[in-house]
Amino acid sequence: KSIEINCQSTDVINLVYDGNITVSNATADGIYCNGSLTIGGSNGILTFAYTGEDYMYSGLTTMQSLTINSGDINIESSSSHSEFHASAVYARGGFIITGTANVTSTATGDKAHGLYTEWGNSEISTTGTLTVNATGNGYALYIGNSYFLTISNGTINLSNEERMVMTEKQNQ
Repeated sequence: KSIEINCQSTDVINLVYDGNITVSNATADGIYCNGSLTIGGSNGILTFAYTGEDYMYSGLTTMQSLTINSGDINIESSSSHSEFHASAVYARGGFIITGTANVTSTATGDKAHGLYTEWGNSEISTTGTLTVNATGNGYALYIGNSYFLTISNGTINLSNEERMVMTEKQNQ
């Protein structure tokens, strides 16, 4: 099963978890939110996974901003495509990893990014750890369209040898 939140794009959805929870799907996003999504929790690990190969789906997709402020969160995706951007996390409107959050995002597809955003500034300011893994031709972090990534705190682990961070400048 997956979680699909078809709210208004201006809505902010707060997801609070307690305990070990896994949401996995091979035919849709692990979790999809049309608005902004804030995740926090404790006493366990929250895992979202997309186990199929269609590049249109991710472990976690939010069409606006994504904020993770506490808890241990794992996001995984096996999606891949030779010409388009697949990702474990697709946070269209930017992301904020803050508070005490520990986040691991892993993309295993041939051209898949660990954490991908294209229309908003992003921030890492957690007292926890952010680990982002990508393989093949994907980047661990992909920040599109001339937006900024601000890092002010936290332990950050990025993998994929020469493809750790991509900042794409939009042609104007």
